[in-house]
Amino acid sequence: MRLSNIYISFLFILFLQLQGKSQDIAVSAKLDTNLLLIGDQTILHLYLIQEKGKKVYWPPIDEKIGDKIEVLNFSTFDTIYLANSKNIKVHLQLLITTFDTGLIILPPLPFVYDYANDSISKTALTPQLYLRIFTLKVDLEKGIVDIKPIIEEPLSFWEIFPYLIALLILSILFLFGIYVWVRVSNNKPIFSLPKKPPIPAHITALKELDILKEKKLWQVGSQKEYYSALTDIMRIYMEGRLGFGAMEMISDDIIKELNKINVDTELISDSQEILQMADFVKFAKTQALADENNRAMKWAYDFVENTKPTEDNNNKKEEEII
Repeated sequence: MRLSNIYISFLFILFLQLQGKSQDIAVSAKLDTNLLLIGDQTILHLYLIQEKGKKVYWPPIDEKIGDKIEVLNFSTFDTIYLANSKNIKVHLQLLITTFDTGLIILPPLPFVYDYANDSISKTALTPQLYLRIFTLKVDLEKGIVDIKPIIEEPLSFWEIFPYLIALLILSILFLFGIYVWVRVSNNKPIFSLPKKPPIPAHITALKELDILKEKKLWQVGSQKEYYSALTDIMRIYMEGRLGFGAMEMISDDIIKELNKINVDTELISDSQEILQMADFVKFAKTQALADENNRAMKWAYDFVENTKPTEDNNNKKEEEII
């Protein structure tokens, strides 16, 4: 009786040891669906429950499972620490498809691990799964068509960027064409060159006076031409420098304008005398003396020199601009 009890106890302890060893790891597998059309895809879920830190070798899955199942993509390993336990749960997803029809067997997948307190490796297998693959009904009158319609993906910015650049260039060319047409229609140059700054009035006047002086008109008896040229030079200078329409004024009006401007009174008096003498020579055919002719030229030079812009005036203008 005692012997039988000892034997039963021994078997019970052995059973507990074997039961503990079988609980070293737990593996499982499932499909999102096992009914598919040919070419469709589904997710194969692999689960592993193991002790934390235990070394387990996952099945060597690459591009195929068996001969007919194709693996399209892998997820990353999702690890969960189980509450009140030293174990962890690891989850892996595989995107699979097949292009065969009928009943397809997804074979058990082996997980290899080291047995507790033993150098011998053991293997745990996932359950065998089944896929039922159906074909589409083919209408022979319609000819060959796609199994599924083409999925249109939204265009990215960099895909449409070259078209935007091309549109921008065409828009610029179109606007430039309109600009050219308008300029040509109005008899204007396509591109307006920057205008040169005008030559200051006093520089032009002094240059013209030098030329007139070199001609020596009054010396050869051409007093009318001499005084006409002299007064024209001075009238143009007054318009450009002093800002009133001297070319359209008679001599008396010019003197009135000079009195309104801050011009030296002696210079105004000389101007009145020279302009009156010029009128006598031009219109009354009076003959002036040589000294009067020289005095008229000297008056012109003095008038320009005394009324031309000074450096101080230019500096003041620059300071006002700044």
